[in-house]
Amino acid sequence: MKRLLTATAAFLILMAGAVTFAAWPTDNKTVAVRMPDATQTRTQTLTYASPPTPSPASATPTPTPEATPEPRYTEREIEMLAKMVWGEARGCTPAEQSLCVWTVINRLEAGCFGDTLEEVLTTPRQFVGYKPKHPVTDEIRTVVEDTLAAWESGETAPILPPYAETSGYLFFTGRRGDDGQLHNFFKEEWR
Repeated sequence: MKRLLTATAAFLILMAGAVTFAAWPTDNKTVAVRMPDATQTRTQTLTYASPPTPSPASATPTPTPEATPEPRYTEREIEMLAKMVWGEARGCTPAEQSLCVWTVINRLEAGCFGDTLEEVLTTPRQFVGYKPKHPVTDEIRTVVEDTLAAWESGETAPILPPYAETSGYLFFTGRRGDDGQLHNFFKEEWR
């Protein structure tokens, strides 16, 4: 019985291959073959199997919708950044507030302060102005969202003399500027 089943399975597999090959389109080529003694030439038609040609419907690829890339930040991180800006730069111009957000982004991209904006922001003794209890105002939230959108679009941190003389700043400290007002001053190295 086992032999009969094996023979039947082999026969079915063979027949499936034969049907597939028979249904496959072919290209016929006629070639001249020179015989070894070079006195005779024989013509022979060779048949080459060619792959099936796609039907017109499948010839045109269907466009696949492009995947929308996930943002590099979360809603929670937007809130946290806004609270940090409120604590670190409340009362400063929106441009100066944006530099505080860029500092967190620069640290993330530097790769040695954390793997997410939240990790960078909550590293102990770094952004002392960040407190979870701080409010999120519409104005500061807009600054944070605009800064993150600029980062997403490939922009780099801006330079804003005299507060930020380079774009690679990783630190900032608050002090009075020449105008007598409190400002944050941004730099690449601490001290």
